Amino acid sequence: MDDFRVKRISTISRFKSGVALIADTIIPEQCRRNHHETLRSRVLIIVMGSLFACLCSLYLWLPRIIALSPEGLKQANHLVVMMGLGSALCLVALRVFNSRSLAANLYAVFLWAVFMQTASLTGGIETPALSLFILLPVLLGVTSGTRAGLYWTVVVCATWLVLLLLYRKGYHFPQIVLADNYNTAQTICLSLSCLMVVVVVVLYEFMNHLLRDGLSRERESLDYLARHDQLTGLPNRRSFILEWELALARASRNKTRVAILFLDLDKFKTVNDGLGHGAGDQLLQEMSRRLQRLLRSTDFVARWGGDEFAMIVENVGSQSDLEQVAAKLVAAIREPMVIERQRAEV
Repeated sequence: MDDFRVKRISTISRFKSGVALIADTIIPEQCRRNHHETLRSRVLIIVMGSLFACLCSLYLWLPRIIALSPEGLKQANHLVVMMGLGSALCLVALRVFNSRSLAANLYAVFLWAVFMQTASLTGGIETPALSLFILLPVLLGVTSGTRAGLYWTVVVCATWLVLLLLYRKGYHFPQIVLADNYNTAQTICLSLSCLMVVVVVVLYEFMNHLLRDGLSRERESLDYLARHDQLTGLPNRRSFILEWELALARASRNKTRVAILFLDLDKFKTVNDGLGHGAGDQLLQEMSRRLQRLLRSTDFVARWGGDEFAMIVENVGSQSDLEQVAAKLVAAIREPMVIERQRAEV
């Protein structure tokens, strides 16, 4: 059972990675620089592809489910062609104009036009395709923001209101759906609407999950950079001061001794000037590794600044013990090292 679950998760992960890779080949480079823009563009592309795939599948299976009239078959052909053409033009707009919002709204216009034409040929306000209009505000709300979603909500409501007023005025729309097929057609349209709304909502939730993870990682990265030296990876002066306050509190609580050791590299300027700043950086990195290896896990070492390091040694037994620790540190940093194929000593 566990192996099956692992294989299923692995298959789903590969599928998601494949879909993301295909979408990223379409998304312009300028949009991919922004993580939020990339995710929304992915949702738009996946929804367009999913809706077109559903329509193509429905187009192939519909004649086996119900008997289509000649007008119905013609409208089905027209619907598939228009959806394919609209999807292609929207992808071109996304690629050429580098605007996800423009592509999404253009796609919504195509959908509205196709749904409106379908409604005008299948009974107006009584059309089975009336529920398909719900896709417009849902899709635009996810891909282009709340304002676009509200705008298309107004458009859809206005469309329904116009169809209702025309019906009240006595205008009779043609009805190419056969009476025996009406309930089946309505069920198909409702199912398609529910399916696509679920797809959009799931993608939206997945997008939010990725955004939250990205923000969390970015916050952790910024917090790490604020507390650590970028060159050596050691805690910086700010972290040292905070740790010193904590060490003092622990020593006071446990009735132990704590000490601070400061260390600077006497010949660092000579190495830095003679071999270059790159060699100086390598020297500082090597010294930080040596200090970390020598100190205990309960001790604390930080880069104070420049060629200076500061250490907190807790649970100090006596003055002589501290002197032995200092002697080991000095002996370690005095061991020569090879930088830029040259022997260096500090």
